[in-house]
Amino acid sequence: MPEPVPVSESAASAARTVSAVPTAGAPAASQVRGEGVLTRWETVRAVMRMELLVVRRWDTGLLVLAVVALSALGVAVPGVREWLGLFYPSPDRLVYYLLGAVLVVGVDLWRPSREARMRQLYAALPVTRLDVLAARYLLLVVGWAIMLLGTSAAVLLGGVASDDAVGLHLTFLIGLGVIVVVMPPLLVARGGTSSLPVLELWGLAVCVIVTLPAVIGVVIAQEAMPRQVVLAWGLGLIAVLSAAGLGASWQICCRVYLTQDH
Repeated sequence: MPEPVPVSESAASAARTVSAVPTAGAPAASQVRGEGVLTRWETVRAVMRMELLVVRRWDTGLLVLAVVALSALGVAVPGVREWLGLFYPSPDRLVYYLLGAVLVVGVDLWRPSREARMRQLYAALPVTRLDVLAARYLLLVVGWAIMLLGTSAAVLLGGVASDDAVGLHLTFLIGLGVIVVVMPPLLVARGGTSSLPVLELWGLAVCVIVTLPAVIGVVIAQEAMPRQVVLAWGLGLIAVLSAAGLGASWQICCRVYLTQDH
């Protein structure tokens, strides 16, 4: 007999909200929505709220605190910067670590061990797999948008200091964007048969394969155009490709879920 899923009072409240949705066989769901019945969008929002309330990534929170502490310590004690070398989280890179933690939470929604627990919870509620998938992808899109806009704003506020800064920024976003697109289908399709480290290595391999040609393209563009133009075109292209990639990722996950359900 499966163990009950531990949830907080806030998560239980969200679950009660979702439970207001009628089951698939109810007349209100198949014909006319009556008063007090949640719409599809309201159901997805309730699932989004529940997904966030059940998130318990203490390791991510501790990692962020450690990075901030190291950055502050390096400012106060110059010897720390020399000792850590390339691993020192300098204040100008701190925004990448902080916003990256937000994105980690979005990707973590598909972690196999978490998926098994959440499936038990959602099995007791009148929500479809499509509702859960839509909620998770919306959270992932929000996290990616925060990462893209936040880090780009930091670069712009810094005055686009050098070609190296622009190149590193675009390379970082390209690599992270590939991970955001690739990991959900990979975890959905292979999460039950492969270990998480193996899946992470596969995701990293795809990231390297896609990122290397992109880095070469960035270098060529920087030789032909001013860095401000490269940054603008690069961010626009990354945004468009991210939208297309996430759309394809969504379709793949839908097909995998459809196959698993039959």
